[in-house]
Amino acid sequence: MGYMADCQLKVVYEATSTLNLLDRFWLIRIRLRAAFLRRAKRVGMFLGYKSVMKTDRKSKLPDQRNDKQRNSFLNAGDMVQILSFDEIRKTLDENSRTQGLMFMPAMRKFCGTKRKVMKRVNYMFDERALKMRKIKNVVILEGVICEGEDIFSREGCDRSCFFFWKEAWLEKI
Repeated sequence: MGYMADCQLKVVYEATSTLNLLDRFWLIRIRLRAAFLRRAKRVGMFLGYKSVMKTDRKSKLPDQRNDKQRNSFLNAGDMVQILSFDEIRKTLDENSRTQGLMFMPAMRKFCGTKRKVMKRVNYMFDERALKMRKIKNVVILEGVICEGEDIFSREGCDRSCFFFWKEAWLEKI
């Protein structure tokens, strides 16, 4: 099992797909609504109103509209156990990937530990292509970040990115 790249961000685009028309519409709608609420709040504050609109309501992304439409089972706040490396290895292909997402050598030290899901990842920005992309069955875990040891050169990487975890590598507690 060989590792083709040292960093998940180099190859994460292989685990993503382009946005369809409905996804693009929902993302634009969410951005426009947020911009409108920010401006309405500023105008209201300028006119002396304490609260113009409630801004605590969150818009739902397309993958969050209906639980039955999703194949996922993990949500923010869920406790999970990261599978042992031997169990994870069974899900990996010859390039150390599951559905295009690479399992990095630095992730191995977290195998067998219990963690809390910080958030689901449904969309991500592909810095390579400068586009929003869709990703499935991926979560970010609290306190599990890449320390950049032995990546790129002997100096390492100071970016401190969150690792992306496939749900196949995790077990809900």
